Amino acid sequence: LESNRARASRHVVTRGESLSAIAARHGTSVAALRSANKLVQDSVRVGDVLEIPQG
Repeated sequence: LESNRARASRHVVTRGESLSAIAARHGTSVAALRSANKLVQDSVRVGDVLEIPQG
């Protein structure tokens, strides 16, 4: 049943993090993060909750 469930994860931005660092940490790209979160720029703020694309 695990494979039938979407395995979406979230990341809460903390001080000093950048979109590129978050992407690298989760094994994805900045472009994928931007797309998944409908971001128009690469800046994020402390406390932002980002959807992390899987796969």
